[in-house]
Amino acid sequence: QSRSSAASDVYKRQLLRWFSTALWKQLPPFEVLDVDKNGSLSIDEVKAGYAKAFNPDLDNDSSLSEVEKQALDYVVEKLVEALNVNGDNRIDRQEYFSGIGISSKKVSSPAWWQKIFKRS
Repeated sequence: QSRSSAASDVYKRQLLRWFSTALWKQLPPFEVLDVDKNGSLSIDEVKAGYAKAFNPDLDNDSSLSEVEKQALDYVVEKLVEALNVNGDNRIDRQEYFSGIGISSKKVSSPAWWQKIFKRS
């Protein structure tokens, strides 16, 4: 592999990571995505959250065309890949918050949550 091709691959991965992080920030909060409340997000939970965030009229993926289902599966796969550090194809709380750029120390601080949910 040539040097410029390797550099191009690095840029592609960085760009994909940036877009994935931006998409994660558009999804519902971790606690909402974690439907089964087990402390980690499965691919199905991420898929459901993504579908609701970007197509709120969609109850399930049965109304999607085959191409739309494949696109949804691909995007969700890349979203999970972008944050999944330990390779288990699940996103735990720490992976989620570090992936979207929030320190887990901040998140565990009651003062941080009060600031986030403070009413104006």
